[in-house]
Amino acid sequence: MGEKLLAKNIENNQLRIRLGERIDTVNSTQVRSEIEEAVAGAFGAALVLDAEQLKYISSAGLRMMLTLQKQNKDMQVINVCRDVYDIFEMTGFTSLLNITKAYRQYSVEGLSMIGWGTCGKVYRLDEETIIKVFNPGFDLDKITKEQNSARTAFVNGIDTAISYDVVKAGDCFGIVYEMLEADTIRSCMKKEPDKLEYYIGIYAGFMKNMHHTHFGKDALPEVKNRWIPCIDSMGRFFDDSEKALVKKMFEDIPDRDTFIHGDYNIGNLMCQNGKGILIDMGDASTGHPIYDLLGVYLGFKLFPELMPPEGCVQMTGFGKEENDRMWEAFCREYFDIRDEAGRKAIEEEIRPYSAFRVLQAALTVNVFPEKMLDACRKILMEAAGNDGRKALSF
Repeated sequence: MGEKLLAKNIENNQLRIRLGERIDTVNSTQVRSEIEEAVAGAFGAALVLDAEQLKYISSAGLRMMLTLQKQNKDMQVINVCRDVYDIFEMTGFTSLLNITKAYRQYSVEGLSMIGWGTCGKVYRLDEETIIKVFNPGFDLDKITKEQNSARTAFVNGIDTAISYDVVKAGDCFGIVYEMLEADTIRSCMKKEPDKLEYYIGIYAGFMKNMHHTHFGKDALPEVKNRWIPCIDSMGRFFDDSEKALVKKMFEDIPDRDTFIHGDYNIGNLMCQNGKGILIDMGDASTGHPIYDLLGVYLGFKLFPELMPPEGCVQMTGFGKEENDRMWEAFCREYFDIRDEAGRKAIEEEIRPYSAFRVLQAALTVNVFPEKMLDACRKILMEAAGNDGRKALSF
């Protein structure tokens, strides 16, 4: 440990103390004494022990940690290396102390970007792993939630990329996933445009299976509980009476216990030897399939209809003609609909929910033309205000 603690400072009402390389029988009493002395002079600041340099801790060190935690209820131990974290975990201390592992650092410079979305970007690390790097400032709790959701889906039969670890890429958090020689459905179609229908068949078939997979109560959050409350914050588009109509429209959606991805687009399904593997699980939940289908319709139909051609290509990666082909192929596989009349009927059901998604996204992503937002508002309000609106048929 050395004669004295390596460093201590107070910032944002936190007393941060950097520990040395070892805490054992020889020095644990001295370490505890110095920490208690620093706490006494910190006037109520929360204690944070930075274990970045700590390589070994003995049972005497563990007992010292427990004593400090009893004296400082909000104490945190951060930047714990894997070997030391294993000691904490095996002795049960991870359930007794607020302990955070050190994050491995990765650089994405020069890596191939294979997918992107509103949360961040996905890069290939090597032939067996990818890294999803979240946008700057993305909440760590949400990242942990995504990792846990992926695990929950996997053990319940949804093929998802297996997550290894939460890491850092520069100042951003990321998750490293297993991925064996796979590309996104979008990338596959870009490489083989003559096989558009084949890849959409994989995409739609995976979604169909997804929406027939049932989850137990509380395994994942209910999607409706996330969508309906956000209507109150949409004063830019609705007055109070219109908000009530839109809420009623979503409240009328039947409840289901089936798996919902929450952002099911052709960039979030990987293709491995003709088999789909799901990524980007931050919004995983349970509910009615409409919450996924509205995004599919948005990409294949609503964007191409309401955006200028260059904007459509920028948002979806494809032109209107290609998106039309993909929507027809999707309807054949998912709904078993092969005629235009059947497609039109399904489109009318999904269309207003898809329009709502554009308005919702516009509150945080300023990429939509005002003309498009006006059109989406009109589509939505015509449906929400229709007393004769039929229940969803699927």
